[in-house]
Amino acid sequence: MERQLYGIVIEGDSDSLDSFAACITAALKHWGCHADYDLVAGLSGAAFSPVWDETEDCTAWWMELGDDNRTGFLGEALGFTAEASPDLDYREYERVGLPEENQRFWKRVRDAVQAGTVVLMGNWPVWRILTGWNDDLKQLRMSSPTGMPIPNVFPFSKLYILTPSDPTLTPRDAVVGALKFGADIASGAFTRPGFRYGGALYQEAANRLREKVFCVPCSPSGRDWSCASRTIWRLRGAHGSAVRFLEYARGELDNSPALSQLDWAAECYRRMLTALKPYTDIERFHRSWDQPGYREKMATDMERVARLHRDAAATLAKAISEL
Repeated sequence: MERQLYGIVIEGDSDSLDSFAACITAALKHWGCHADYDLVAGLSGAAFSPVWDETEDCTAWWMELGDDNRTGFLGEALGFTAEASPDLDYREYERVGLPEENQRFWKRVRDAVQAGTVVLMGNWPVWRILTGWNDDLKQLRMSSPTGMPIPNVFPFSKLYILTPSDPTLTPRDAVVGALKFGADIASGAFTRPGFRYGGALYQEAANRLREKVFCVPCSPSGRDWSCASRTIWRLRGAHGSAVRFLEYARGELDNSPALSQLDWAAECYRRMLTALKPYTDIERFHRSWDQPGYREKMATDMERVARLHRDAAATLAKAISEL
């Protein structure tokens, strides 16, 4: 039965997609459902604000693993149920080992994978899908975003067992719910321990660009330029998804008084894309990284994006009041 999972492929550019949304998209396609990555990214909230993982040392990965906030809502909108692993703090795991309830859940994961059920795993640095079981967790088979190496598996990794079901929300209700959450995540009203939303990452990136070292662990090897480049690509990936989701939302909210606000929010995200486009030529980016003024110009553009993000957040809030 597990062979039916071997063909799952997480599609898209790993430097620009949100890995959680990409995994959900891959699961839907595996079940034979219509799946659009930008729709999933919009419904999950990942399109509306970059997430800053304050615990992540490497800035190549500070936008990962913090976008599973709306898993239940995604299931209602797209047609699946999600059973989450019990919460487990890493320090607690180091102190006492894996609690019995987590051990029981891992056994359920084993049974699920062997039965051909989709299981998502949040394991540094991205989300993945388990495609084959092995009692030696280091030998688990996984589908990863393109270009991502298969890592060692940690028993405290976050897991979701996904089971297809019928959607319980109409497309319009799903869009309205997504926009309401999107407004909260864009403004920073939504909070989650260890992560920051509301565009806080833009200013932090600008601050790092003005410092000698952008990424502390990668600077000694001379590779912190690549961490900055990946940050740019991930930001632009989110901005593009925001534009396309808002265009989709417009179709579901025909004749709503909120449409003009949604159009302006989409325009803000388009301008964010434009502001960061000059930094998408990787060869030029690498060549210019240490040139005087280049990083200062990039920091200034990042602050411009932060202002546009605040405009988008305020506009989304106005749109919500008119739905």
